[in-house]
Amino acid sequence: MDLRELEAATERRFRAVKRAVIAIYERTIARFRCEPPATPPAWAVHPERLSSEAMEQIALTEQRAHANGYYAGFVDAVRLIWRLARALGFAEGQWDLARDLAAGNRAFLTEHARALAAAVDPTPRPDVVTWAARNRARLREAGVIA
Repeated sequence: MDLRELEAATERRFRAVKRAVIAIYERTIARFRCEPPATPPAWAVHPERLSSEAMEQIALTEQRAHANGYYAGFVDAVRLIWRLARALGFAEGQWDLARDLAAGNRAFLTEHARALAAAVDPTPRPDVVTWAARNRARLREAGVIA
């Protein structure tokens, strides 16, 4: 496989894995997103009837529920997308490697081509066919060939 093709193939793979990771991440976040309940809890209908201790306990309970919920959601999301995130990093590394290999190869070939061009003698040469015809004519004149 040509290095340019390898570079293009690894870039396509990286982009495909990245799209997959983003899609799964967005689905996961949407699934674990906390939506407010459709109807408020019973105690919220008449909060003025609650004592200050009860309100304090409700606030502490909500804080704990939010903290636990966010942590659990984070852990679940990481568990779901960890392999894809690693695959994304690996694909990006392969793309970087292929891009560097192709660039290095292009630089080497350019330098090699310049060195060859500099080594060629630029003096004009007679055409090979003309040169051969002239030599045959000389050999005929000398009687070496018929």
